[in-house]
Amino acid sequence: SLALSLAELLLTRRRAWFGQTPVDAVIPVPHHWARRLLSGHLASETIAHHLARPLRLPYWQDAVATTRWTPQQHLLSGTAQVVTRTLLDAGAAEVHIAVLGRSVRS
Repeated sequence: SLALSLAELLLTRRRAWFGQTPVDAVIPVPHHWARRLLSGHLASETIAHHLARPLRLPYWQDAVATTRWTPQQHLLSGTAQVVTRTLLDAGAAEVHIAVLGRSVRS
């Protein structure tokens, strides 16, 4: 699958970064329950699951949850800032985000 290939590529290209960055767990981007039903397959869960094993990190699928319907992150400007601020406000001591991919806008 494309998600598995992306996870393998990320491991190959960024293994040193993962080794130098303090990481407690691998957590997929949460999705609202309605979006989960519509999607059927969530690439973020596949990628996170396949990153956790070779990095010897726990995979916490249900560590964070989306409780209300919100716009998809790729439709927002400054996504990393939004996510970082949300996690810090929720009590995270530090936030490190690895962007797995971006859509090319035409």
